[in-house]
Amino acid sequence: MDTPTTEATAAAKKPMLDARELSGETEPVQARQLERVVDVPLSVTLRFGQRAMRLRDVLELNTGSLVELDREVEEPVDLVLGDRVIARGEVVIVDGNYGLRVQEIIERLPPSSLDSSAQTAAA
Repeated sequence: MDTPTTEATAAAKKPMLDARELSGETEPVQARQLERVVDVPLSVTLRFGQRAMRLRDVLELNTGSLVELDREVEEPVDLVLGDRVIARGEVVIVDGNYGLRVQEIIERLPPSSLDSSAQTAAA
């Protein structure tokens, strides 16, 4: 006779059904879902650096004030989408506008890695 633990383990090892198998469709469900939002405009930001400032110092800013950032000129800048760095690279000038020559794509960490790093930071 199987024990509850053995039954639970056996159930956990069964492969999960793909929605395509249930519906008989050949196009991946995720691809169709992505098609719905792929044309949504997103704002990205180039982050040259940052600095923590006291409110007093912010209130004392005037025209001509200098704010020193935490990055050297040679260091790559971040391309940020929302609150996530998605790439790094060097600043270039394109037709009189700033641009970014991407040198590194930042791979997304698996959710379990994000959870453990957030727990470590909170501790």
